[in-house]
Amino acid sequence: MKHFFLIACCIGTGFGLSWLLKPYEPESHSVATTPTKSSRPIREDRGAISLYSKAPDDIRSRLLQLNALPTTRDRYRAAYAMIHSLSEEELKTWLDGNYNEIEGDLGGFLFNALVERLLVVDPEWVSNLALDKRFSHLTCSRVLSTWAALDPEASLAYVSESSRWDQQGHFLINVLETIARNEPDFLQAQLDGLLSHGQIPEYYLEQAFQILAAHNSDLFWESQQIWPPKYQNRALKAFVANKFHQDFEGALAWVEEAQLSEKNDLVSFSQLLWKHPEIASDYLAHFDELPSSWQQDNYAWRRAIETLAKEDLPKALDFLSQNDFKNPEKVAESYTKLAEKYGSQIIESILENSNLNEESLNQALRQSYLQLAETQPTEASRFLAAIASEEVRLEAVAEWETQQEKAMLPYLPSLPSSEWLTTVSPLQLDDDFASQIAGLPSQEVSALIANYQSIQGEQKERLNKFFTDYSYHLPFELRATWLAESQNSSNASNHFNSLAQQWAAHSPLEAAAWFESLPPEKQDESTGQSILGQWRQMNEEEADAWAAKHLPASENPSSN
Repeated sequence: MKHFFLIACCIGTGFGLSWLLKPYEPESHSVATTPTKSSRPIREDRGAISLYSKAPDDIRSRLLQLNALPTTRDRYRAAYAMIHSLSEEELKTWLDGNYNEIEGDLGGFLFNALVERLLVVDPEWVSNLALDKRFSHLTCSRVLSTWAALDPEASLAYVSESSRWDQQGHFLINVLETIARNEPDFLQAQLDGLLSHGQIPEYYLEQAFQILAAHNSDLFWESQQIWPPKYQNRALKAFVANKFHQDFEGALAWVEEAQLSEKNDLVSFSQLLWKHPEIASDYLAHFDELPSSWQQDNYAWRRAIETLAKEDLPKALDFLSQNDFKNPEKVAESYTKLAEKYGSQIIESILENSNLNEESLNQALRQSYLQLAETQPTEASRFLAAIASEEVRLEAVAEWETQQEKAMLPYLPSLPSSEWLTTVSPLQLDDDFASQIAGLPSQEVSALIANYQSIQGEQKERLNKFFTDYSYHLPFELRATWLAESQNSSNASNHFNSLAQQWAAHSPLEAAAWFESLPPEKQDESTGQSILGQWRQMNEEEADAWAAKHLPASENPSSN
């Protein structure tokens, strides 16, 4: 019975409810005469039965009988009784063949019942099937967690096989959590062995350490001190995170006592502050007592404000008004983030916040207005009205109108890339457009270059200015074409050298071919040296051979 109880707990409601059902006995229906099977209409909510054509006749016959029963309760109880009458071989045939897949509510019940039964008789077979057939993430997690409750040693050995890490590594955490709840001492002993053989990938170590630290802090502290050095820092972070979870003030004192306050990477506050409002509150209340290096983590305190606001918005706003967090601009950004969810409820706090200078106060109101203008215009207008400066209000409105105008323009990625540079508006020459160009495959870059070369006049001037501002985002070939057409500009030499160095770091052969294609008068010695320097780091022999042929002897450092 212990195994059955563990299965019900781990598999959840879908699996657990089936244990409450009695063996099937058809119900009597005294309210009305049940129509005969031939005259009974098909229930629209259940739909027609849908089976794979490969289903054997005996299985199909059983499913048809189940589907013909008049009530959901009848179908569930009959299905439960049938599953428990099948042999192990029959259970595997049903599950492996997906013969449970009938439309309506019965299919999911059959699937859960089949998995439940097989977990008792052959959990490794079910786990292999779940992972190989790519059952849902939730089902795989339930299967492995249930196995971990039944047989910790076998399940841990199974998920620890290195061949499974590429696709199934994250399920280790499900197994660890289950074993840690039931048998933490066993897990501690096993983890020492896993670490010594390097069987847990780096990505999962911190989560594993956090599980252990939470379930037996003292034992974990003793164990981590004898682990290999490469694991100790991660283990220490997990230990400290658990201390802050249990007792924030005590953890602060312990950090000072242990002389760890200057290790600004010691505490991964992000997860703690995101999941636990009470820790967010403690963190904000003791912010001034945190080590100075920790206070510089703007992301952490802003996350704390957002987490606390979900539970207690006035308290979160109080913290924002009482502390400038060493960065008024970040406080303004935090207000803007809150405005997205809480609207004009935060305006009073912004206006009364003495830690905000005029610039950051206007930033908070203006950005909140812009963020809400489309989806919540009434709320947005309240932020706009709260801006004291008429000039700032007009600028905010103008920026919103520009955004609206930009939104009405053609969506460039929906057009052929060969038309982008002709079609793009000055309003669209921004970071997003630069990122779109950077992501183009090489064949489309060629089309873009041809497009660029055909453009003249003001559009060409605008594009050249854009390329100057975003040159590092551009594909190498496009940068080279742009430089060739704007080579008389005052900073062209710097751009040539920068391109040569970056291109050579990516592909010295391509960079060298580009350099050779330049007119002799444009083959600047500093550009050639930029390519040679990068190339020699990868292959000195090839680089020196190229330099001997294409660079003057005085430029080639290996010739001396």
